[in-house]
Amino acid sequence: MFTYKGKNMKRYFNDENFKRVSEDFKFLVDMIRDYKGEVDIRLRDNYFNLYYKGNSLARITPRENNYEIAIHERFSKDIFKKDAHFTIKDNDKSKYCSIYAKSNALPYLFKKEYLTKLFSNIKKVNYSEEITFEQMLITDNLDRRDYIIIDRQVTGMAGKLDLLALRQKRDNRYYFEVVEVKLGNNKELAYDVGQQLNRYLTHIESNIKDFVCSYEETYRQMKALKLFEKIPWNEIKIEKVVKGIVVVGGYSGIAKASLQNLKKHYPKLNIKVFKNKL
Repeated sequence: MFTYKGKNMKRYFNDENFKRVSEDFKFLVDMIRDYKGEVDIRLRDNYFNLYYKGNSLARITPRENNYEIAIHERFSKDIFKKDAHFTIKDNDKSKYCSIYAKSNALPYLFKKEYLTKLFSNIKKVNYSEEITFEQMLITDNLDRRDYIIIDRQVTGMAGKLDLLALRQKRDNRYYFEVVEVKLGNNKELAYDVGQQLNRYLTHIESNIKDFVCSYEETYRQMKALKLFEKIPWNEIKIEKVVKGIVVVGGYSGIAKASLQNLKKHYPKLNIKVFKNKL
Protein backbone atom coordinates (compact mmCIF):
# COMPACT_ATOMS: atom_id res chain seq x y z
CA MET A 1 0.00 0.00 0.00
CA PHE A 2 1.34 3.41 -0.97
CA THR A 3 1.24 5.75 2.04
CA TYR A 4 3.67 8.62 1.37
CA LYS A 5 1.89 11.99 1.08
CA GLY A 6 4.18 14.36 -0.78
CA LYS A 7 3.34 18.05 -0.50
CA ASN A 8 4.79 19.32 -3.77
CA MET A 9 4.14 16.57 -6.27
CA LYS A 10 1.33 14.08 -6.75
CA ARG A 11 0.64 12.47 -10.13
CA TYR A 12 -1.53 9.50 -9.23
CA PHE A 13 -4.95 8.47 -7.91
CA ASN A 14 -5.87 7.64 -4.35
CA ASP A 15 -6.82 4.00 -3.84
CA GLU A 16 -10.57 4.51 -4.18
CA ASN A 17 -10.39 6.54 -7.38
CA PHE A 18 -7.78 4.25 -8.89
CA LYS A 19 -10.06 1.26 -8.41
CA ARG A 20 -12.90 3.15 -10.12
CA VAL A 21 -10.80 4.34 -13.04
CA SER A 22 -9.24 0.91 -13.54
CA GLU A 23 -12.67 -0.65 -13.92
CA ASP A 24 -14.49 2.12 -15.78
CA PHE A 25 -11.80 3.01 -18.33
CA LYS A 26 -10.47 -0.41 -19.24
CA PHE A 27 -12.18 -0.02 -22.63
CA LEU A 28 -10.32 3.24 -23.25
CA VAL A 29 -6.91 1.76 -22.42
CA ASP A 30 -7.66 -1.06 -24.86
CA MET A 31 -8.61 1.46 -27.56
CA ILE A 32 -5.46 3.52 -27.04
CA ARG A 33 -3.28 0.60 -28.14
CA ASP A 34 -4.84 0.86 -31.61
CA TYR A 35 -3.54 4.42 -32.01
CA LYS A 36 0.12 3.34 -31.67
CA GLY A 37 1.16 6.26 -29.45
CA GLU A 38 -0.81 9.12 -31.02
CA VAL A 39 -3.26 8.97 -28.10
CA ASP A 40 -2.05 8.58 -24.54
CA ILE A 41 -3.05 8.93 -20.91
CA ARG A 42 -1.11 10.89 -18.29
CA LEU A 43 -2.00 10.66 -14.61
CA ARG A 44 -2.47 13.76 -12.49
CA ASP A 45 -3.64 14.43 -8.92
CA ASN A 46 -6.79 12.28 -8.86
CA TYR A 47 -7.61 12.89 -12.50
CA PHE A 48 -6.03 12.13 -15.84
CA ASN A 49 -5.45 13.90 -19.12
CA LEU A 50 -6.14 12.27 -22.44
CA TYR A 51 -3.74 13.56 -25.12
CA TYR A 52 -3.95 13.46 -28.89
CA LYS A 53 -0.76 14.26 -30.79
CA GLY A 54 0.54 16.25 -27.85
CA ASN A 55 -2.63 18.27 -27.26
CA SER A 56 -4.68 17.75 -24.13
CA LEU A 57 -7.94 16.45 -25.55
CA ALA A 58 -9.79 15.97 -22.26
CA ARG A 59 -9.39 16.17 -18.52
CA ILE A 60 -11.25 13.33 -16.80
CA THR A 61 -12.03 13.66 -13.09
CA PRO A 62 -13.93 11.16 -10.92
CA ARG A 63 -16.80 12.79 -9.05
CA GLU A 64 -19.05 11.34 -6.36
CA ASN A 65 -21.68 9.87 -8.68
CA ASN A 66 -20.18 10.35 -12.14
CA TYR A 67 -17.20 11.66 -14.08
CA GLU A 68 -16.49 15.19 -15.22
CA ILE A 69 -14.91 15.37 -18.67
CA ALA A 70 -13.60 18.84 -19.54
CA ILE A 71 -12.91 19.51 -23.23
CA HIS A 72 -11.91 22.85 -24.73
CA GLU A 73 -14.76 24.38 -26.71
CA ARG A 74 -12.47 24.72 -29.75
CA PHE A 75 -12.21 20.95 -29.82
CA SER A 76 -15.74 19.94 -28.77
CA LYS A 77 -17.48 22.16 -31.37
CA ASP A 78 -20.99 21.10 -30.28
CA ILE A 79 -20.18 17.42 -30.90
CA PHE A 80 -22.00 16.25 -27.76
CA LYS A 81 -24.77 18.80 -27.28
CA LYS A 82 -27.55 16.77 -28.87
CA ASP A 83 -26.61 13.58 -27.06
CA ALA A 84 -29.01 12.68 -24.24
CA HIS A 85 -26.50 10.28 -22.64
CA PHE A 86 -24.69 13.15 -20.92
CA THR A 87 -25.24 16.32 -18.94
CA ILE A 88 -23.36 19.24 -20.47
CA LYS A 89 -22.41 22.58 -18.95
CA ASP A 90 -20.57 25.27 -20.88
CA ASN A 91 -18.34 27.67 -18.99
CA ASP A 92 -17.86 30.92 -20.89
CA LYS A 93 -15.12 32.11 -18.53
CA SER A 94 -12.87 29.08 -18.85
CA LYS A 95 -13.75 28.26 -22.48
CA TYR A 96 -14.22 24.62 -21.54
CA CYS A 97 -17.20 22.38 -22.06
CA SER A 98 -17.86 20.17 -19.01
CA ILE A 99 -19.57 16.85 -19.67
CA TYR A 100 -20.91 14.75 -16.80
CA ALA A 101 -21.28 11.06 -17.51
CA LYS A 102 -22.09 7.94 -15.53
CA SER A 103 -19.66 5.05 -15.83
CA ASN A 104 -21.97 3.09 -18.15
CA ALA A 105 -22.05 6.04 -20.59
CA LEU A 106 -18.25 6.38 -20.88
CA PRO A 107 -17.81 3.92 -23.78
CA TYR A 108 -20.42 5.89 -25.70
CA LEU A 109 -18.78 9.22 -24.92
CA PHE A 110 -15.39 7.98 -26.11
CA LYS A 111 -16.61 5.99 -29.09
CA LYS A 112 -14.53 6.23 -32.25
CA GLU A 113 -17.04 8.42 -34.07
CA TYR A 114 -16.73 11.16 -31.44
CA LEU A 115 -12.98 10.73 -31.06
CA THR A 116 -12.50 11.10 -34.82
CA LYS A 117 -14.39 14.41 -34.76
CA LEU A 118 -12.34 15.63 -31.80
CA PHE A 119 -9.10 14.66 -33.53
CA SER A 120 -10.15 16.54 -36.66
CA ASN A 121 -10.93 19.71 -34.69
CA ILE A 122 -7.62 19.54 -32.84
CA LYS A 123 -5.74 19.31 -36.14
CA LYS A 124 -7.59 22.38 -37.43
CA VAL A 125 -7.15 24.72 -34.48
CA ASN A 126 -4.05 23.72 -32.54
CA TYR A 127 -1.31 22.44 -34.82
CA SER A 128 2.24 23.02 -33.57
CA GLU A 129 5.46 21.72 -35.13
CA GLU A 130 7.17 21.53 -31.75
CA ILE A 131 4.33 19.63 -30.09
CA THR A 132 4.28 17.27 -33.07
CA PHE A 133 8.02 16.66 -32.66
CA GLU A 134 7.51 16.04 -28.93
CA GLN A 135 4.77 13.54 -29.72
CA MET A 136 7.00 11.71 -32.20
CA LEU A 137 9.62 11.32 -29.47
CA ILE A 138 7.02 9.73 -27.20
CA THR A 139 5.65 7.48 -29.94
CA ASP A 140 9.06 6.28 -31.11
CA ASN A 141 10.16 5.40 -27.58
CA LEU A 142 7.15 3.34 -26.52
CA ASP A 143 7.65 0.02 -24.76
CA ARG A 144 11.34 0.55 -23.97
CA ARG A 145 12.41 -0.88 -20.64
CA ASP A 146 15.63 1.18 -20.61
CA TYR A 147 13.91 4.54 -21.13
CA ILE A 148 10.40 5.40 -19.92
CA ILE A 149 8.72 8.73 -20.65
CA ILE A 150 6.72 8.88 -17.44
CA ASP A 151 5.13 12.33 -17.79
CA ARG A 152 4.66 15.35 -20.03
CA GLN A 153 3.82 19.05 -19.59
CA VAL A 154 4.77 19.08 -15.91
CA THR A 155 3.92 22.42 -14.27
CA GLY A 156 4.55 23.95 -10.85
CA MET A 157 8.17 24.94 -11.32
CA ALA A 158 8.09 28.44 -12.88
CA GLY A 159 7.48 26.98 -16.31
CA LYS A 160 6.23 23.87 -18.05
CA LEU A 161 8.64 20.98 -18.37
CA ASP A 162 8.21 19.24 -21.74
CA LEU A 163 8.94 15.60 -20.91
CA LEU A 164 10.03 13.78 -17.79
CA ALA A 165 11.72 10.46 -18.42
CA LEU A 166 13.17 7.63 -16.38
CA ARG A 167 16.47 6.22 -17.60
CA GLN A 168 17.36 2.71 -16.49
CA LYS A 169 20.42 2.20 -14.32
CA ARG A 170 20.00 -1.52 -13.87
CA ASP A 171 17.06 -3.91 -13.69
CA ASN A 172 14.10 -2.03 -12.17
CA ARG A 173 16.19 0.88 -10.86
CA TYR A 174 15.92 4.22 -12.68
CA TYR A 175 16.80 7.90 -12.37
CA PHE A 176 15.11 11.05 -13.67
CA GLU A 177 15.96 12.70 -16.96
CA VAL A 178 14.39 16.07 -17.81
CA VAL A 179 13.85 16.44 -21.56
CA GLU A 180 13.45 19.87 -23.14
CA VAL A 181 12.26 19.67 -26.75
CA LYS A 182 13.07 22.44 -29.24
CA LEU A 183 12.95 22.86 -32.97
CA GLY A 184 16.07 24.28 -34.53
CA ASN A 185 14.33 27.55 -35.43
CA ASN A 186 13.20 28.25 -31.85
CA LYS A 187 14.88 31.42 -30.58
CA GLU A 188 15.02 29.96 -27.05
CA LEU A 189 17.61 27.50 -28.30
CA ALA A 190 20.38 30.13 -28.29
CA TYR A 191 20.36 30.59 -24.51
CA ASP A 192 16.99 30.44 -22.73
CA VAL A 193 16.63 26.67 -22.91
CA GLY A 194 19.77 26.32 -20.78
CA GLN A 195 18.19 28.49 -18.10
CA GLN A 196 14.93 26.56 -18.34
CA LEU A 197 16.60 23.19 -17.97
CA ASN A 198 18.71 24.30 -15.01
CA ARG A 199 15.61 25.70 -13.31
CA TYR A 200 13.73 22.42 -13.70
CA LEU A 201 16.69 20.35 -12.50
CA THR A 202 17.11 22.55 -9.43
CA HIS A 203 13.40 22.31 -8.60
CA ILE A 204 13.34 18.52 -8.83
CA GLU A 205 16.58 18.15 -6.85
CA SER A 206 15.13 20.41 -4.13
CA ASN A 207 11.99 18.25 -3.97
CA ILE A 208 13.54 14.92 -4.83
CA LYS A 209 11.76 12.89 -2.14
CA ASP A 210 8.36 14.06 -3.36
CA PHE A 211 9.25 13.35 -6.99
CA VAL A 212 10.65 9.89 -6.26
CA CYS A 213 7.67 8.80 -4.16
CA SER A 214 5.14 10.28 -6.56
CA TYR A 215 6.56 8.81 -9.74
CA GLU A 216 7.17 5.38 -8.26
CA GLU A 217 3.44 5.31 -7.60
CA THR A 218 2.66 6.87 -11.00
CA TYR A 219 4.57 4.05 -12.65
CA ARG A 220 2.85 1.39 -10.52
CA GLN A 221 -0.59 2.67 -11.45
CA MET A 222 0.22 3.08 -15.16
CA LYS A 223 1.63 -0.44 -15.20
CA ALA A 224 -1.50 -1.77 -13.48
CA LEU A 225 -3.59 0.02 -16.11
CA LYS A 226 -1.52 -1.84 -18.75
CA LEU A 227 -0.16 1.38 -20.21
CA PHE A 228 3.38 -0.03 -19.82
CA GLU A 229 2.40 -3.53 -20.81
CA LYS A 230 5.74 -4.60 -22.36
CA ILE A 231 7.91 -3.38 -19.48
CA PRO A 232 8.49 -6.33 -17.10
CA TRP A 233 8.54 -4.56 -13.73
CA ASN A 234 5.30 -4.16 -11.76
CA GLU A 235 7.10 -1.65 -9.54
CA ILE A 236 10.31 0.34 -9.92
CA LYS A 237 12.78 2.14 -7.67
CA ILE A 238 13.87 5.65 -8.63
CA GLU A 239 17.23 6.84 -7.37
CA LYS A 240 17.70 10.40 -6.15
CA VAL A 241 19.52 11.47 -9.30
CA VAL A 242 18.35 14.04 -11.87
CA LYS A 243 19.92 14.66 -15.27
CA GLY A 244 18.80 16.71 -18.23
CA ILE A 245 18.94 16.76 -22.00
CA VAL A 246 17.99 19.21 -24.74
CA VAL A 247 16.59 17.47 -27.82
CA VAL A 248 16.73 19.52 -31.03
CA GLY A 249 14.94 18.60 -34.24
CA GLY A 250 15.11 19.97 -37.76
CA TYR A 251 16.13 23.34 -39.19
CA SER A 252 19.78 22.41 -38.73
CA GLY A 253 21.04 25.43 -40.72
CA ILE A 254 19.23 27.88 -38.45
CA ALA A 255 20.10 25.87 -35.36
CA LYS A 256 23.86 25.88 -35.94
CA ALA A 257 24.57 29.38 -34.59
CA SER A 258 22.11 28.94 -31.71
CA LEU A 259 23.72 25.68 -30.63
CA GLN A 260 27.19 27.23 -30.72
CA ASN A 261 26.00 30.01 -28.43
CA LEU A 262 24.20 27.54 -26.15
CA LYS A 263 27.29 25.36 -25.79
CA LYS A 264 29.40 28.45 -25.08
CA HIS A 265 27.22 29.40 -22.09
CA TYR A 266 26.45 25.83 -20.99
CA PRO A 267 29.46 23.69 -21.98
CA LYS A 268 28.32 20.69 -19.90
CA LEU A 269 24.80 20.68 -21.31
CA ASN A 270 23.73 17.38 -22.88
CA ILE A 271 22.33 18.10 -26.35
CA LYS A 272 20.97 15.61 -28.86
CA VAL A 273 20.33 16.85 -32.42
CA PHE A 274 18.07 15.09 -34.91
CA LYS A 275 18.70 15.87 -38.59
CA ASN A 276 16.27 15.07 -41.39
CA LYS A 277 19.11 14.22 -43.70
CA LEU A 278 18.48 11.85 -46.62
